[in-house]
Amino acid sequence: MSSREMGDKEKKRTVPKFSSFKPKADPEPQREAKDEKRTSERDESSRRSRHRQDDRDERKDRHERRRHDERRHGDRRESEHRHRRDDHSPARKDETQQPPKATTAEKINDLFFVDKRGDPLIFRYGSNDRSKVPSYYRDGNGRVMGSTGFLTIHRDGSKEEFTIRYGGTDRGSVFRDRNAVKFANSMGANAKFIKPDPDTSKPPATDDDFIALDSRKRKREDEPISVPEYRSIYTNKTSASDSESDRGASAAEENEADFSVVKKRTMELNRQVRAKPEDGPAWFELIDLQEALFRENRENPGRLLSVDERKGLTELKLSLYEEALEHVREPEQEEKLAEGMLREGSKVWDDGTLKKRLSRLTEGRQDSFTLWRAKLDTMLKEADCSYEGLKSFMTEMLAELGRKLPESCREENGEQTMSIASRLIYVFLRLTHFLSDVGYVELAVAAWQAVLEMTFCRPTSPLGSQEEAVALFADFWESEAQRIGEDGAKGWASWDEDDVPWPTKSEGIDHAAEENVDRTKYPSAWTRWAVVENRKSERSRMPARTLDFDAQDDPYRVVTFSDIKDLLVWFPSMVLPDVSLGLIDAFLLFCGLPTAGVSNGLIAEAKADPSLAIRNQTFDRELGQTRHETETDDAKPTLEFWQQGGDMAISQDVLFSGTWFRYLEMWRESPDGVKIPWVSSTLKYLVGVCRIEALAEYYLALVWANDSSGAKKAAKSLLKQYSSNLKLYSAYALIESANGNPDVSEKVLSAATQGLSSTSTNGQLLYNSWAWIDLESNQTQAALFHLCRSADSTLTALPSPALILKARSHFSSTRDYALSSRQLSIALQHAESLALLTYVTDSPTAAVTTITDFLLELPPAYQEPLLQTASRILYHHSVHNAHKPSAIRAHLLHFLSLFPTNTIFLSLLSYFTPTIQLVDPVRTHLYSTALTPAHDNLNARRFDILQEHRTGTRYSVRAAFEEALQSEAGRNADLWVQYIRFCAANGMGQDQVYFRAISQCPMSKAVYVEGFLRGIGVDYLVRAQELMDQRGIRQRVSLYEWIAAT
Repeated sequence: MSSREMGDKEKKRTVPKFSSFKPKADPEPQREAKDEKRTSERDESSRRSRHRQDDRDERKDRHERRRHDERRHGDRRESEHRHRRDDHSPARKDETQQPPKATTAEKINDLFFVDKRGDPLIFRYGSNDRSKVPSYYRDGNGRVMGSTGFLTIHRDGSKEEFTIRYGGTDRGSVFRDRNAVKFANSMGANAKFIKPDPDTSKPPATDDDFIALDSRKRKREDEPISVPEYRSIYTNKTSASDSESDRGASAAEENEADFSVVKKRTMELNRQVRAKPEDGPAWFELIDLQEALFRENRENPGRLLSVDERKGLTELKLSLYEEALEHVREPEQEEKLAEGMLREGSKVWDDGTLKKRLSRLTEGRQDSFTLWRAKLDTMLKEADCSYEGLKSFMTEMLAELGRKLPESCREENGEQTMSIASRLIYVFLRLTHFLSDVGYVELAVAAWQAVLEMTFCRPTSPLGSQEEAVALFADFWESEAQRIGEDGAKGWASWDEDDVPWPTKSEGIDHAAEENVDRTKYPSAWTRWAVVENRKSERSRMPARTLDFDAQDDPYRVVTFSDIKDLLVWFPSMVLPDVSLGLIDAFLLFCGLPTAGVSNGLIAEAKADPSLAIRNQTFDRELGQTRHETETDDAKPTLEFWQQGGDMAISQDVLFSGTWFRYLEMWRESPDGVKIPWVSSTLKYLVGVCRIEALAEYYLALVWANDSSGAKKAAKSLLKQYSSNLKLYSAYALIESANGNPDVSEKVLSAATQGLSSTSTNGQLLYNSWAWIDLESNQTQAALFHLCRSADSTLTALPSPALILKARSHFSSTRDYALSSRQLSIALQHAESLALLTYVTDSPTAAVTTITDFLLELPPAYQEPLLQTASRILYHHSVHNAHKPSAIRAHLLHFLSLFPTNTIFLSLLSYFTPTIQLVDPVRTHLYSTALTPAHDNLNARRFDILQEHRTGTRYSVRAAFEEALQSEAGRNADLWVQYIRFCAANGMGQDQVYFRAISQCPMSKAVYVEGFLRGIGVDYLVRAQELMDQRGIRQRVSLYEWIAAT
């Protein structure tokens, strides 16, 4: 073909047409003929200009791609060769003769076109034609912009597939064979490839005259190779004859297919409830596992659940609850399911739906105390709740239980009687706690004074019927004689109306000084009102009498018998020995103190109730400090031994030790709490006058925590009254040692151990305390001497190896004999002695082994204090000797597997864990065990928050707060108060948090007042004031009158 013909063909070249392109109508022939020459010249010029600009752009694009390819692949030679080839091409030689470049609009119109129909062949081939698409690559390894990593685009040959990633791994498209297996494994199937297996399993034919050593037959070249028609994802394991590549892929997939413990247990429970739908415990465990299973399937299991995720999880649990209620018929299990359903439903249902479901679930179960508690918790969160309504709801239940108790006593049904009595104490505790929260502290204190007087100080003479006894007590109350806990109180039994001393008239209160607030410190009138309100509340925490001068301005301070008549609880005389200790533990919870551990059942469980949980002063103190105050980058971590309200077993180790964790700490008063002197005087009266010996040890520990110098006087008074109580001798010796008087403690122990019989219940406790005092003084030989002397009282010098073996045998045999005779406290003491002896003669690991080997033979209530002894041995060894932190962590993790929320074990694990570690065992344990529904409680949530405060950032602390408040711990008002303070101190949206707090705890005065103290927005404060008035929250100072006056 000549060059002229080629030029003509080039001129006639047209733009390719697509099926979706609709060309314009042809112009008129005459006009086309006139403009043909002019148009062709203009098109030729424009085309040359565009070609020149396009070639420049193409060179620039090639240059950028070459630089990218060189950085990514290092293929420099290929790039240079392509560059030289392009420079010598004919098109490049002609471009110097082309006219100037075309305009931008013409270039854009030439490069792009509008296609509204698309390529219909994409449905056949599944992707665009790669030959017609410019080269490109996706940044971020195929991640979709704006997603959190779940959405990706994978290349499958020439196709691009949109997929979802699971567990943070790049699985590829689920439509590929290998990825289909991985996807099936993530969904719970044990999936593997089918390898084309030749038919080698057939036995040799019987008519063959030989046996082939290699059963594989050579296939003829013209014989087609058989391949499987499909690849199943549900197959057996691959055979041992697979190739190395197949074996490697199969092994990797088998590891991915290994189910976690949670998944395996979930599958077992699913099969169990399908086979036996009436199995209530299986349903409970299945529901509790849902959150752990949900977190396990997320890309970041430790990340805070979003609102939608939390709602979806709650809906899933509700569906399981409904399905379980259809099949379970056991009344107790049915009530527990209904209670759980109400608690979960309150998180997502509105008030109308919640009331309807509550009515439906309680229908036919009016006598269910479990559902009554759930209903009370639900009513406390309703938007239209009120003081009078909630008070009436609880007093009605109190009256109903008060009527049932005497009837049960007459029927001589001991188990039913104790159940009713425990419920009566629980309702009374909830009622008085509610009164204190709303602001009527003096009314709640008066109710407790009356019940304690009627229970422990009633006259010994016959009182007649219950109505007559209450009438006699009314005379005592109205006489305004000194009541329990007040100075000079003698009790109802010793009261005589002829010689009752009048109470001393209170001194006048300087109201001007009380209402004088520093304006420079509190510039806002709203904040100054809150300060004055707290001052008046703090002064008015005890009930007043008629003649008290400071009660004239507040009529609610004088509590008459008519005010407390509906709040009283009367126990028949026959149940007093069984209910007295439970009532004392309930009284301690009301006062904001940890329980004495002298009760069980419902009252022992009440300390874990978030609505009744005490305030943790360590939590308040640490959270109020800034990070630079608590730790530095190069500082060694410190242990916080003060753990009031912590989750631990009560023993003398945690009551009286000066270098170990403390169950009680110095009590700091709060405006909405009771007075410390009144509580101390009440306990002293119960121990001294009412002779409650089981409370003596706790009372002494409380006195020592608040007044270490005054503990000596209290201890001598108790020892004089209870001279045979060896626990008090041990406690007094530990107190003197902690106060820095080792000589006094040694004298006390020497006097207590002289003439000690072998049958003494707590005799070994004295020697254990003596050994710990020696160890803390770093006197190991003295500790060995005192331990061996407990086995041989004639010992006067350091023991020989034979005597050490004799002591070891004595401790072991006595421990086993006491266990067989069910004398568990004696067995526990000798187990501790054996562990201490093993420690001073061998190693801490051997000492811990003696405890863990014996542990499984004890009930759980006795296992925890023994493990706390083991942890104390490990900590003591780390302080005085070289140690291996990883070994100590291994022991602590084992302890936590048995008691996941024990504060001592958690604190020690955090102490022995480096701050910079790829896998934090503390967080791992919290998220995998301690914070799961089976073990979750307020103490574990508080520890999680403090752990983030010590090692994380303020954002991680906020996330821990949010996670805690979305759990059952969100019913605790003190936790909301701390969250408001934290957000206000760090500028993290305290206004929204405050409004959420008053919606979750609408009957807590402390939450309302906290917003006024933290500078919340005025609009929120105005709304809060309206809610306080609507709901009946006690206010001693009128807010608007105060603002108008100031």
